[in-house]
Amino acid sequence: MIAAVDISGSATAARKASLGRTRNRAPKPWMVERTAEVLKAFKRIEARGQRGDCIKRVIPLVAWQLRQRGFKTAPERPFRISGSRLAVLYYTWRGQGRNPAMLALAYRTGGDQIPAAFVKEFVRRCARPDAPSRRAVFAEIVSDWQRGKLVAGFGTYRQFLLRRNRLQRVPAAAPKFPVSFPALSRHFSDTDFKRLRALRQAATIAERDLLQEVNTLVARAGKN
Repeated sequence: MIAAVDISGSATAARKASLGRTRNRAPKPWMVERTAEVLKAFKRIEARGQRGDCIKRVIPLVAWQLRQRGFKTAPERPFRISGSRLAVLYYTWRGQGRNPAMLALAYRTGGDQIPAAFVKEFVRRCARPDAPSRRAVFAEIVSDWQRGKLVAGFGTYRQFLLRRNRLQRVPAAAPKFPVSFPALSRHFSDTDFKRLRALRQAATIAERDLLQEVNTLVARAGKN
């Protein structure tokens, strides 16, 4: 039994309840500070653009300044933000009428939302004879994403950003992939991968039996 692929049932309900409790918590002081500093950064970017500077070149510099700044409310915590991430936030902010509330959504806490179509594609790639590991397959998918290729469940990164944020402009560089490897592992574990590999390597296994096993995994991954 490969229960890790089943994304339906009480486990999912419990996770949703936990996420609901997390989202209802009051933001910590450093979170409030982060939002305020990012909004100030947007204004600096706008000002540089009005002076004739290339915004595409300004954004990485402003992101670097934020990383050097750190947090006054939490000096031990580094200010983690990349140029590509700041670009996504900036263009989202502009696309939504320069509404500060968009940062509350962009920085909301919670788990990765994983489309069933993406889990299916991940399982199918893991079933290939040349798939060395789950992490290698995941890295391959992330590479496709960064190169602008279509990824099942998300589309291209440009399609993903336009659908999610209704941006007027999309950054040239791909943002961070929407799913983390640890979150994906909750739906398709290393035990599942080893079972598939064992079936591939078994000399007595019929090809149709391997195909049936893969189809079973995919069907379970696509539930709800």
